[in-house]
Amino acid sequence: MCAGKQYTKLDSVVYENGKKDGGAGHIVTMYENNRCGLRVVLCKIPGAMCSLEIIVPTLATDDKGTAHALEHLVLRGSKHYPHCGYLTAFMQRNYCAGRNGMTCADHTVYVASAISEKAIGRLLPVYLDHVINPLLDPQQLPTQVYQINDQGHEGGVVYNEMLSREDKPDDIVIHTMLKKLYPDHSPYAHYPGGYTGLLSTITHKEIVDFHSEFYDPCNITVVIAGSVTEEHIISEVLEKIPPDRFTTQCKSTWGRHCLQHRGKSPRSLK
Repeated sequence: MCAGKQYTKLDSVVYENGKKDGGAGHIVTMYENNRCGLRVVLCKIPGAMCSLEIIVPTLATDDKGTAHALEHLVLRGSKHYPHCGYLTAFMQRNYCAGRNGMTCADHTVYVASAISEKAIGRLLPVYLDHVINPLLDPQQLPTQVYQINDQGHEGGVVYNEMLSREDKPDDIVIHTMLKKLYPDHSPYAHYPGGYTGLLSTITHKEIVDFHSEFYDPCNITVVIAGSVTEEHIISEVLEKIPPDRFTTQCKSTWGRHCLQHRGKSPRSLK
């Protein structure tokens, strides 16, 4: 069960769909950091490309779009890599691409892809630091979320993104139905992207508090799919990250699951 000093192997399953081409199935293995609770899932899938997802369970509590605003600020500098744009330049130099973030009613996910296991291994500590320890520079709030320029025109990256979406008939129908189906305290009753009329009310403190509540390592799952091995990703990459790099306060247990290892042999997952 033990993978190393910092990480413990929790469970391993075989994804049956991997057998459709005569293969042995795709082995999916989960690990957990013994100190901060960060979970890592390795999906062994043949092929040159590797994909990375960092999944953060987050809750939409209103229609302001705080989670969406935070998503746009997270990857713009971190505690150990403070320069805005460093992550993009680092990815380009290491043959990584597809950096993006997506905000939903019950989670936020950050994605990337790379040409090899070694490339994704080099990216992982840098990407994780941006997600867990972002600078959240208040000076970037007007540009990334909402502002009124010197000509009196509204703008901002999030504002322009939602302006192009919130009046679409399918969005209107879907979110009207969700508000009818779910009570107000449910995250599914709210518009996770934020309505343009409410984006201006988001404060920097609300964004910082939201990150503090939900972006705790014990609430985050990292999923890596491709030709990956425990020896490289866990032993050579994650085990070498200083233990104090990712501290935990466990303020939120949203999305946290009780996982137990059910034997030494991989179980089948259809």
